[in-house]
Amino acid sequence: GTEVSAPIGKMTMAAGKYAIAEVEVGMNEYEEAWGFVYGSWLPQSGFQPDDMPCYENYLTDPKDHPEGRCKVEICIPVKPI
Repeated sequence: GTEVSAPIGKMTMAAGKYAIAEVEVGMNEYEEAWGFVYGSWLPQSGFQPDDMPCYENYLTDPKDHPEGRCKVEICIPVKPI
């Protein structure tokens, strides 16, 4: 029931297995966090990306953190290798 307007959209995510990495990042650290999950964790995990969209789930508001950091879940659909 959440109302959205452009440029924000809304979609239903498919059920499946997701790898979820919880990170705390500053505004310029997202690329590094995604790079770690894809470049370090995923290759040794026994999984590979599945053919569904990845997404981020924001757990905190950076306005509430003294250093402007945000707790985020990086969610990647996976399947066994």
